[in-house]
Amino acid sequence: MQQSDRRAEPRNPELLWGKAIFKDVAKDCVINDLSTSGARLRLTAFAALPDRFDLFIFDTRRTYKAAVQWRAGDQAGVVFEQVGDVDDTLVTALVDRMQHLETVVQDLAAMVADLRGVGAKAAG
Repeated sequence: MQQSDRRAEPRNPELLWGKAIFKDVAKDCVINDLSTSGARLRLTAFAALPDRFDLFIFDTRRTYKAAVQWRAGDQAGVVFEQVGDVDDTLVTALVDRMQHLETVVQDLAAMVADLRGVGAKAAG
């Protein structure tokens, strides 16, 4: 039986940007085949995706409580357990916070690289 035969409703081919959010982590993802009850996701660091997480879709400004139904390589099919509207203030704050944390991580990585270079010179 093909995947599309098991769907309760048709999915529209979409190409949207989102964030899979769980614990203190937010991973970028591409959302495909979106419907009111689920979607197909593609992530780069897929192994870290838990069975349940929050999925925020930027274009729709909606957050979904999502549960993984299947996994295949860097893709997963999810079903939406709950949908909620997110106000623009929260979206802006979330995006600003993620961008800030990404900058902090880059700065820390540069500092570690510098320290490794100093340690290599001292040892040499």
